[in-house]
Amino acid sequence: MNSSDVLSLALAVAKVGGGALIINADNDKDGWVRIPDAVESGHAFAVDPKPHIVPLDLDGSDLFELGRKVKTWAEERIGARCVLTQSGREGHGHLWVVLPPDLSAEEFHAALIANYDFPSGSIRRSQNTGRIMTTRPPLSPHRLGYPVALVEPQTVSEALEIFNFFDRRNGLTPWYRQLLREGDFLGRYRMPDGTPARHKLAAAIAVGAIHGNLSRDEYVRLMLDPRNKGGEKYQEIEERSGRAARDLEDTYDNAQRWVQENNVRPGFDPGTVVLQLAEYQDIAEGFHWAGRTGSSDRSVLMELIEISFRHVTIAPLASIRDLHLATGKAKTTVSSALKRLREDGWIEPKSKGAPGDALASIYWLNLQKCNEIRTHSLCPPKNEYVLDNSHILKDHELFRSSKGLSGRPSEIYWKLDRDWLSISEAAKVTGLPKHSVRAALKRLVDFGLAEVDKGSGPKGGDLYRCLDVDRDYLDQLAQELGVFVENEIRRERVKRERQGFGLRSGSIAA
Repeated sequence: MNSSDVLSLALAVAKVGGGALIINADNDKDGWVRIPDAVESGHAFAVDPKPHIVPLDLDGSDLFELGRKVKTWAEERIGARCVLTQSGREGHGHLWVVLPPDLSAEEFHAALIANYDFPSGSIRRSQNTGRIMTTRPPLSPHRLGYPVALVEPQTVSEALEIFNFFDRRNGLTPWYRQLLREGDFLGRYRMPDGTPARHKLAAAIAVGAIHGNLSRDEYVRLMLDPRNKGGEKYQEIEERSGRAARDLEDTYDNAQRWVQENNVRPGFDPGTVVLQLAEYQDIAEGFHWAGRTGSSDRSVLMELIEISFRHVTIAPLASIRDLHLATGKAKTTVSSALKRLREDGWIEPKSKGAPGDALASIYWLNLQKCNEIRTHSLCPPKNEYVLDNSHILKDHELFRSSKGLSGRPSEIYWKLDRDWLSISEAAKVTGLPKHSVRAALKRLVDFGLAEVDKGSGPKGGDLYRCLDVDRDYLDQLAQELGVFVENEIRRERVKRERQGFGLRSGSIAA
């Protein structure tokens, strides 16, 4: 098998800036590395797919045949592109579905289950978080050496053409696509009295359609699609009078005339900024924020990114007080985190607020950080992972001391995988009450053994993820908390008590 083909296919399906998760012969996770390193190693590995590429498990001959039918349906009925592969054992494979720009993964999953009663367990999507799960890319080795192959199409060049098809296709940019899908999500299209100006929104989407080389008929079809909130006004008109298509055609013609008369060219595209921010966010989320300060640094940076998304900029404006209120971190913690983020090259100060924390500073998000981190592994070297020696670290003094993490925090830390979970999900996994889980996870966050992603849960709640650490880090924590001294005093007391008991026993025997 040509390693360059494996690498090309893995990069084509993996999300921007993503790494590779090595899988050993026992089907256990063996650490994250750079994708080129994973290919070079010859081991089985999995990647996080791009958001618009959905892999389906086809485990068994019956499901594999159903996959062929789904492929035909997806290509003919919903405009998707598909690659069918053999993933190892006979009759086992993956169907990689490359979704068109106007269809989300959630909508595809719902249509798939409704049309084909497709097993939800074979859709590689986390039941807890909704995220697409890591999957072995096409032609990547099987952990037991079973044969892998491309089935439809059979050549690497054709498969790459499919995986990259929608990346090169003309159409709405991400910014205009979001306007179409969600409506005026930033509240930019308003009348002077503040009421929504839906005709202005329609005109903006028309300009985006013209720049994307979409025809007038395609624009009308998208605006009348009930899935698209950007066309709600015209969907209501269509339902009442059936005249919406004519109004939309006029809107498109007026936009086209305005573009031509004013020689408007696609210049600053908010969608480009959104794409850059999404890539930067992916890199930051996948980065290993180590040490006791890692959680604070991550929280502050994620809030800066969130502000950037809201205002479509790479230079967010925020004061220490703003970040303190948004993250729940102390002002001194926020200030220290900003200093570390500057020193580590994540942000650059653009202009500084006046002394005090009430006035805001402007920060540049250093987008070059994406290129820098993609050059290396997204996570620490394997020897920093607690994979083979977890049974040793469970006995560490920190997990047995009341000053440290004894009791519930220790129990929860060792029960949970290193995946993002809500409080409810963690409670189900551990079998413990939610209030106990919440208190324990907050303590783990304080100790740097877990991190929190505020407000990103399915219902707006927080997501938590436990972090792997090494013995040196646990030793440092225990030293700072005085755990070793406490244990030494306890051992000395027990020793004296035993010696005293021996003396008393000797006296009685005499």
